[in-house]
Parts: sequence; C-alpha cells; structure tokens
Amino acid sequence: MNMATVTKKSGMIVLPTRISHILVEATNEPRVDIALNIVINDFLERRLEEAIKQIEAFEDKWKINFDEFKERCGHDELSDKSDPYSWEVEEDFREWEAAETLKKHYSRILDRYTP
Repeated sequence: MNMATVTKKSGMIVLPTRISHILVEATNEPRVDIALNIVINDFLERRLEEAIKQIEAFEDKWKINFDEFKERCGHDELSDKSDPYSWEVEEDFREWEAAETLKKHYSRILDRYTP
C-alpha cells in the first residue's frame, strides 16, 4: 500500500496515499498537512453546529435553557405541568444533556487546536 507521510514539530502521521489524494482533492489544498487540518476543523465545526441546533430546538420547545430545565425537573415544576418522569421528558433531558456536553466538548477542542 502506498503511504504519504505528514510531519509536524510534534510528530509524524502516515496516511495511505488514497487518503492523501482525497484530502488534497476535497480541500483544493496541495499540502496534505494543511488539507487534513481543514477537514478536521470542518468536521468539528459541523458537529458543534449540530449540537447548537439541537440545543436551540429544545430551548424553543421548553422556552427555557437546559440549566433551568434541569432545575425544574428536579423540583417537579415544569411550566406545562409535564411529568418530569415521563418518557418524553426523560428522553428530552437525556438528548439535551448530551447536546450540551457535545457543545462543550467540540468548543474546547476547537479553542485548543484552532490556529
């Protein structure tokens, strides 16, 4: 298998030639290391946007932010008198919490590694 090597000060990565060609062609960037960086940043930004959209959908549905939702669920005080232990509320809670976690996760990565 043909391999392409990308070197950086912090180390080296070896990529199959096919992947290198895809990266270069997809980004229109001749340097594989820069092309890989572009693809990774695009991926992280897209995942962050997905998490933000999901959070916004829950905020629109419940008319509050997640911290308030969590607080109200814990005190059985949801504004529409929904049962905080119903399947719908628990599913929203789980998905909303996951979206909040992913938002923080992808934001931290982008903040730490974006040039």
